[in-house]
Amino acid sequence: MFVVGALIVSFASGAWIGSLVRHDRAAIAQIVREVLVERPQILAEAARAWQGHQRRGVEDHVAQVIAARADELLRDPESPVAGNPQGDVTIVEFFDYRCAWCRKAQPDIARLLAEDPNLRLVAKELPILGPDSIHAARAALAARAQGRYLALSNALMAAPGALDQDRVLSIAAAAGLDVPALVAELDRHGAAIDAVIASNMALAKALGIRGTPGFVIGGQVLRGAQGYEALKQAVADERRAASSR
Repeated sequence: MFVVGALIVSFASGAWIGSLVRHDRAAIAQIVREVLVERPQILAEAARAWQGHQRRGVEDHVAQVIAARADELLRDPESPVAGNPQGDVTIVEFFDYRCAWCRKAQPDIARLLAEDPNLRLVAKELPILGPDSIHAARAALAARAQGRYLALSNALMAAPGALDQDRVLSIAAAAGLDVPALVAELDRHGAAIDAVIASNMALAKALGIRGTPGFVIGGQVLRGAQGYEALKQAVADERRAASSR
């Protein structure tokens, strides 16, 4: 199979011994065709090998991004933190309040934080689903000035329906925030809040996170909803790996 594979690659690329004449190449092509007719699974095997090679390349790139941008990922003072701020394992979550899968993941994250006193969560607002998502993300980040980020974030994640500006302010009021102060914070520091969101988007792009939710746990990037057991296992894997470093 290796010889046939080499013939296929060499013939397809034209990288063959320069002394071969046209009829030799035709003979090789005929041999390749006959082998592929007899063993068509070779093409599937070659495709799987190529896909595996590509995945390894992506994983290597992501690992490099995680290492190079660790401070931005794990210790950005503009990113809200939940759980144990001194925890030994960190989950970084990129999310959007209008994302149904993010809503589905929220109870899993809450359960993990409740069960694991050494777990830390870094929240990365990633409002990619339109203007309502942006209104909600901006308001949640503005709520930090009142020390109410988690209260508003949780309320927004649980709220059904649209999240236009009026609805977001109504949700904020129900969550116990000072709404005039929240509006004033958005007016005064809106540009800085927008910069935080832009930074999150750039970081997500670098990590290959193009949808929500996305999670970074240690050296792993988990794209899409994972479920409680998968997240718990990823945390355990990272804790075990960290202990052996």
